[in-house]
Amino acid sequence: MTSGAFEVLRCAPTLDEGAIRRAYYAELRLHPPHQDPDGFKRLREAYEALLDPKGRSANFLTAPLDVQALLVRYDAQLAEPLAAAKAAVSASARVQRFVEGWSTLSWAEAMTRASG
Repeated sequence: MTSGAFEVLRCAPTLDEGAIRRAYYAELRLHPPHQDPDGFKRLREAYEALLDPKGRSANFLTAPLDVQALLVRYDAQLAEPLAAAKAAVSASARVQRFVEGWSTLSWAEAMTRASG
């Protein structure tokens, strides 16, 4: 079985054998062999296809991409650097406003007032 093995296991496409095993055992509780022989057969075929490295690779490469899940994952990875970049720009802007607020003339006035 090469088509839809991840869907049968209700597992996101992955190459992690541990995740595949966990998905299999979770589904096995829903399709025990003595109560749902056909469901168990589909489940077992999918599981065996994904245990084989070649079958796992083939299923992984042909599985539909969940673009939303990828975007969420990559957005989360970019959130911290983006916040740091925004903070740096904000700090730079504050410094620039401070410097512009204290022109050379203003510094001269401040020095005169401080000494007088």
